Amino acid sequence: MQRITAKIKEFNRRLHPYCKERQSAMSDFKLENLITNKDCITLGKSLVVKQIISHLNGIDDVTAGNYTLEHAMQCRNYLMFMLCITNALRASNLINMTVEDITKAVYDKEFDALVIKSTRYKTSILYGRKSIVCSEELYGQLQKFVTYFRPKFIKAENESESLAERKVFPANNGEQQLSHSVISNGLTNLFQSIPELKSKKK
Repeated sequence: MQRITAKIKEFNRRLHPYCKERQSAMSDFKLENLITNKDCITLGKSLVVKQIISHLNGIDDVTAGNYTLEHAMQCRNYLMFMLCITNALRASNLINMTVEDITKAVYDKEFDALVIKSTRYKTSILYGRKSIVCSEELYGQLQKFVTYFRPKFIKAENESESLAERKVFPANNGEQQLSHSVISNGLTNLFQSIPELKSKKK
């Protein structure tokens, strides 16, 4: 680790002045545009999010046909945000979360909540199994998403795939594998859909 740190410092010293200026400018930009607690409160109180929650809680066998892919994308983006903000997830946690992970969630007395456990993420070798804590409401919404909204992305499910191979959050084009850019754009679109936050550069 010390050798890696030394190498990083060495490479940084070799950077062209223009590159250093760009690094500094991007660092300042990110700090100035970080999502704040106030932004999250605004998001939670917005009509858009209230409608998304209504969709997730209200969808059933009878009403499922009334919802479109656009509704499914809104719900996916909201759930990804909620999982990230409540559990400090990495993108790889969202990318590799499977339907089996959802079905195997267990109640944990320590957290007084349902816990989804997964070892399929970037740093699992270092940190072991990841515990993703969900309130009863959030877990119920994940179940509704998997049952009713996820199929709107996946036009033809591969029946030979096990639940451990089926990703919870598909990409916009129906591909099983999410990308970092889809996650980034999805969360950006969620915030940009709120009129009070639309003018902010997120």
